[in-house]
Amino acid sequence: MNLPDNAAVFGYTLGCRLNSFETEALVEELVDVLSGRRVTTPEEADLIVVNTCAVTARSQGRSRRIVRSWASRFPEKDIVVTGCVAAVAPEDFKDMDRVTVVPNTGKRRIPEIVNPAGSYGNVPENSLFPISAPLSTSRTRGFLKIQDGCNNACTYCIVPLARGGSKSQPKELVLKQAREMVNAGFREISVTGVDIADYGRGLYSNGYGLPELVEELLEIGGFRLRLGSIEPMYLTVKTLEKLALPGVCNHFHIPFQ
Repeated sequence: MNLPDNAAVFGYTLGCRLNSFETEALVEELVDVLSGRRVTTPEEADLIVVNTCAVTARSQGRSRRIVRSWASRFPEKDIVVTGCVAAVAPEDFKDMDRVTVVPNTGKRRIPEIVNPAGSYGNVPENSLFPISAPLSTSRTRGFLKIQDGCNNACTYCIVPLARGGSKSQPKELVLKQAREMVNAGFREISVTGVDIADYGRGLYSNGYGLPELVEELLEIGGFRLRLGSIEPMYLTVKTLEKLALPGVCNHFHIPFQ
């Protein structure tokens, strides 16, 4: 990509809160590595990042139509397509000029793809976690990704194909990012992931999971904690007890299929 100095970056999200978090983090990092600026419309942008959704056929079709429309309207602009459609149906974007398709497993390498001359350290090929939570916002509510992927194999669900198996971010990084968010002025942190109740699987052998993480997050203080989707099979009495603690928002999401 041959982007100008002070490149303008526009991010667009389709789908879930997890996608919203990842778009925010990606745009913030791209602005940094490009010494660029964030804009709020595709018309203003030099680089457009589209984070797609494939949870339904309708959302996949909408993702495809938006990218095709922008590729046609803005032939002079570079477009990066990532997210779940990029993972399960990259052919949806074939033959589109100046469109680069990056699946979820390569999402962390987008800054390197956009600006190969930058310095990025050792980023694993399958890394699913941004370096840090997005902080450059005027809002007081933010998202914190702790987990990605799913180990279930529900016949109706494409998520495991799009995001792979369950993976958790080490608690040290989660707690560090939460402190940074509080210091940046966030007063509500929404913990997000594909299935946050599966946190810790394959990462800790001592049983450390979401209940223990909630307890440590609350010890930081200065913010309210909100929890995202919890699969019913992982909703234990221990988890419910932690969700009843002061400082935790008094509702959460359970998928019913």
